[in-house]
Amino acid sequence: MLRLSHFTLLALRHSDKHSLQSLLLILGVALGVALIVGIDMANQSAHQAFVLSTGSVTNQATHQIVAGSGGLPTALYEDLRLELGLRDTAPVVTGRVRLKNARNAYLQLLGIDPAAELSIVNYLGEQDDGASLAALAHLLLTPDGVALAQSLCEQYQLALGDNLTVVINGQHKYVKLAAMLETNDEVSRRALAGLMISDISTAQVLLDKVGRIDYIDLKLPAKADTQPIVDRLPAKARLQPAELQTQAITQMVESLELSLSIASQLVLLAGMFLIYNTISFSVVQQRPVLGVLRCLGVTRREIFGLVLTEALVLGIAGSIIGLGLGILLGRTLVGVVAGTIGEFYRLTVQKSLWGSPLILYKGMVAGLVASLLAAFIPALEATTIPPHNVLQRSQQESRLQRLMPGLTGGGALLLAAGWSLLYYPGKSLLLGFTAIFTILAGFVLLTPLFTQLFMRLLHPLTRWSLGLIGRMGPRDILRALSRTSIAIAALMLVISIIVAVGLVIDSFRDSITVWLENTIRADIYIMSMDRNALDPYLVEELAAMPGVVQVSPIWEATVVSPDYGLVTVRAVDPLPDEDKMPVLWSLGDYRANAAALAAGDVVVTEAFARYHHLPLDQPSVLTLNTGDGPHPFRVIGIIYDYQSPGAGHILMRPHVYQNYWQDAHISIISLYLTPDLASQTEEVIYRLKQKLSERYALVMFSGHAIKTSIREGFERSFTVTSALRLLAVVVGFFGILSTLMSLQFERTRELGILRANGMSVSQLWGKTLLETGLMGLAAGLMSIPVGSIFSFILVQVVNQRVLGWVVQLRPHLTTFGLALTMSLAAALLAGIYPAFRLSRMKIAAAIREE
Repeated sequence: MLRLSHFTLLALRHSDKHSLQSLLLILGVALGVALIVGIDMANQSAHQAFVLSTGSVTNQATHQIVAGSGGLPTALYEDLRLELGLRDTAPVVTGRVRLKNARNAYLQLLGIDPAAELSIVNYLGEQDDGASLAALAHLLLTPDGVALAQSLCEQYQLALGDNLTVVINGQHKYVKLAAMLETNDEVSRRALAGLMISDISTAQVLLDKVGRIDYIDLKLPAKADTQPIVDRLPAKARLQPAELQTQAITQMVESLELSLSIASQLVLLAGMFLIYNTISFSVVQQRPVLGVLRCLGVTRREIFGLVLTEALVLGIAGSIIGLGLGILLGRTLVGVVAGTIGEFYRLTVQKSLWGSPLILYKGMVAGLVASLLAAFIPALEATTIPPHNVLQRSQQESRLQRLMPGLTGGGALLLAAGWSLLYYPGKSLLLGFTAIFTILAGFVLLTPLFTQLFMRLLHPLTRWSLGLIGRMGPRDILRALSRTSIAIAALMLVISIIVAVGLVIDSFRDSITVWLENTIRADIYIMSMDRNALDPYLVEELAAMPGVVQVSPIWEATVVSPDYGLVTVRAVDPLPDEDKMPVLWSLGDYRANAAALAAGDVVVTEAFARYHHLPLDQPSVLTLNTGDGPHPFRVIGIIYDYQSPGAGHILMRPHVYQNYWQDAHISIISLYLTPDLASQTEEVIYRLKQKLSERYALVMFSGHAIKTSIREGFERSFTVTSALRLLAVVVGFFGILSTLMSLQFERTRELGILRANGMSVSQLWGKTLLETGLMGLAAGLMSIPVGSIFSFILVQVVNQRVLGWVVQLRPHLTTFGLALTMSLAAALLAGIYPAFRLSRMKIAAAIREE
């Protein structure tokens, strides 16, 4: 009997002898593993870096007090500590700064209070000799003193006592390096590299936030009474659990990585088909050896082990390569994800690559399991055929014909089961993923039937137009259906990724464009530089300026609903052409709605309606606590809004808002200019800053610049899809190539006879390319409905469960055309090498093949 070492030697010998097909298998595993590892590492890196960039105090806090654009008064913090006796509180002032001494590196300035009893000393690292306390004291006693990470100081040769220049909102300010942040923990070291820490008063001066703080962290007992805290909060402030911020981060990361995560697993699944074809080809090549071994008494279990050993050896190699490629891919993806999240939350997120060993283990296991699962059927077939006809093509084809009804019925059942899962109530992403893979598995099982029907349909056309070659092409694909259908299924899967991703991007792009054009209508938007409320007199001053057609203040506040807790209210004047705003549902036409809004009714965003389970097709009532007590507001419409994930907001008219809350704290001012000035917004902004800068600290943006920035951020979020499309085509290319090489080997004698009977080299090329082209066409056509369903699930089901809103699916014919083109191109390119080999075939040797 053969032992395991013998199996390994036989597998290695065969793999070495047929290095090209071994590389195909390794590549299929490596690509799938690389995408899984790369995307998981980017996801974890961006998430962890973002959390650490907001300050490690948050990790100990149970609650946070936050406010809108105006921030919180410093007196609130003093009140909480002195009047309520809350010692476990920590105020934070934060903002982005640019350090010129470090090649203009962006850092997160974090202002902290040393009197707080939370572990602020952790910001100065872990030093056993007590030097951290001395460093803290020196930091606090140094005027304009700041602390930087020791690694950053070493990188840019900064020393204690150096005067540093920082740029904040375009202004140069000066600080002194008073302490260095040291730690032996690699995780903390990377987090601190993006921070600049100072006393809270220093940060307030630098950021022009004197008398204001951004948020307050609190550490409260499990069942503490929070009502005394809520009673002391300003109008726009709210008390919320600390994990809400983490939940928002998780939603943002999931929304960016969702389709990519699914696609990475689909590429690995397509790689499994590639492995299946490669191992099947290997079994066919070793047919004489396996037959001899069976005749010599080698058991079926040992033959099974021999085939699986080859798959395992090559799977290990592919998985190891995939881990390396995944780390490189992760470095690219983390920059995209972290950059998008940083801009969204206005924070400096370090783009360092993180990743627990669990991610690498997951990638390794996925590669090995995929290899063994894909090799299982060829290994089993190698043991069930008698020794004298091991894996003859007729045996496999007859078996497939017997299984065809079962495969078709199973595919239909999987499609029905997957579609049912989509409408199962709840927000479970696992159900969404399960539905996707169930539906895809159903289409895979239907591939043999589709291929059979498609080739029979095309056969008269190819026979009429291409003669003898046209008759042979579809027929030969059907003769090897057990192998060609697998290649078509693999190519269909990867091309369906291209279709789905293309449709999702087109839908997002179109929906966001419509939304931007109908919501950001003002020419200029003005906010306070220090996030305080805007002066109401500024509205009158701006309205009196020449060229200003309309001045519309915008209020944003957090109010309490007895039914839904803390909710966000925005008060906005009617927009020009407001009837064109994209609406999910509306009680009546625009004129009726406009009158109802003026009378005191409200509309809500889609995210709000879905988050709070409001009906999406009929009026509802929500109650808000006003200055005069609870008041019901009728919801007469639901609008699309893509500003942020979460619970959405309520939209009402300013006079209605003022009637119930009497709030003078303006958040934003929007300016509408005359047509001649609207084309010169940057020049107008420059003049406004020159006129108002001495009295107001303002930030101004043109509406065009805001829309451009949002569009660029959106496009940047999908930059990795180009690489994903390329990887998908590569997998499909090698899947077809593997199939053609296998068929070429199996039909060597048949092709030799055709050459001996007068078939020319050009006819041989034509026959090979026709077969590959038909396979590519079949895969491309099948990928259109599969990819469309895939995109529908992503946009209408999974995205809704992650973000709370959906985009309108807008199919583009160019996306389908691109999919067909790439499918055909991949298949035709894959046929070139087999055709070239056939053209160099020695006819006499081929005919002698037994």
